[in-house]
Amino acid sequence: MPTDDGQFKARCRFRDHDGVTRLVQRIGKTKTGAQNNLKTALRERQRTGGAQISGETRLKDLGKVWLAEIKADEDMATGTKQLYSYVLSSYVEPAVGALRIREATVEHLDRALVTIRERHGRASAKSAKTVLSGMLGYAARRGAINTNPIKFTSSIRRGRNNTNRPRALTPQETQEVLTSLRRMPRAVDLDLPDLVTLMLGTGCRIGEACAMRDALNAEGKQLLDLQGGTWEINATVIRVQGVRRLAELQAKGKLSWEEQEELAVLLKHPPGLHVQERPKTGAGWRRIALPASVVDMLRRRERELRLRGPVEVIFGSPQARALRDPS
Repeated sequence: MPTDDGQFKARCRFRDHDGVTRLVQRIGKTKTGAQNNLKTALRERQRTGGAQISGETRLKDLGKVWLAEIKADEDMATGTKQLYSYVLSSYVEPAVGALRIREATVEHLDRALVTIRERHGRASAKSAKTVLSGMLGYAARRGAINTNPIKFTSSIRRGRNNTNRPRALTPQETQEVLTSLRRMPRAVDLDLPDLVTLMLGTGCRIGEACAMRDALNAEGKQLLDLQGGTWEINATVIRVQGVRRLAELQAKGKLSWEEQEELAVLLKHPPGLHVQERPKTGAGWRRIALPASVVDMLRRRERELRLRGPVEVIFGSPQARALRDPS
């Protein structure tokens, strides 16, 4: 219908995901424009309620909706979100993206996981299975399927003749590594001997080592206590991907609903290096005893007045006052 200012209004009643029917209306410069704006608004309301998921939805579309929910999860580590996004686009979508949810049978999924393992390795297949489990679990919660078929696929076991099993370094090998690093000028310039000493002495992850700080925790206690010989591991350094994507979205004019959600996430967690205020897992938050060799190394660094990185990290970038990239 026409409005007083010469535009057009289109409206209808829409039953939202909470079961309540509401009046929805949109305005446009023409009658067709108003109708198109109303259709767009209805599609967005449908997405918000999750009603777009059905047995006819293709897995590639299910993956996008599931990933949007994952990215909005504040409790999930940023690195895990980035891994899931990579696995979805690199392995899952090429293997089964064209299937509809109702076609995602145990047989189809099992065959796809075997193919991923043969082409990309066991670790990639396990990650793909995790992503598929999350996607199809989401579909089950939305009523698109009765049960998650990924639960009934075969286990992805390690091969019997696998010769790449990890093992610990012997004391002699450990000493050889440190001695070699200390003799290499390039390694010394990159501050590797002390960083490796810390990792060998504590068993911490490299991201946790790069996030070691001489600061206070939330309770006002020292994270790093050289007098008591302890260290509270409560953070890790991560790299948030998306520098180019952020620039693309900011330069673009009108954004779709999915692009608006993506931009909001990128603005909340800007691309680049950050100290994530929690380790990779909940069990990774711990206070450990430091061996005497690590305490001596850290005291020596204090005496040498080593330049620290931002937020008082002990092992900053060797080239500038910035966080050290774990990669």
